[in-house]
Amino acid sequence: FVVGGCNRQSPPRCFRDVHVLNTASMTWRKREVTGVAPAQTGTSSAFVGSKVYVFGGYSGVMQNTTFVLDTTTNTWSQMMASGGVAPRQNAAMAKGLGNTVYLFG
Repeated sequence: FVVGGCNRQSPPRCFRDVHVLNTASMTWRKREVTGVAPAQTGTSSAFVGSKVYVFGGYSGVMQNTTFVLDTTTNTWSQMMASGGVAPRQNAAMAKGLGNTVYLFG
């Protein structure tokens, strides 16, 4: 999965697209999704089960939002986490393990 990203124009244009690579045929296709997707660059992403968790990034300002893409329903949602909120970050590393997403950086 490739989610969003921005081009290098001035000002940059950020995208909300989701593209999927079929590794058997080595072909890309755009996946149609619903809901509000992040439109930023430098996000951190991790899979947990059938969901992709996308954190942080940059869209003119550093972000600390979390979005979730459910790959079974192709639906985006913004997640409101409890506890201490992670600081605004760009280009951190994320890893899903069990039911937990670990964020480094």
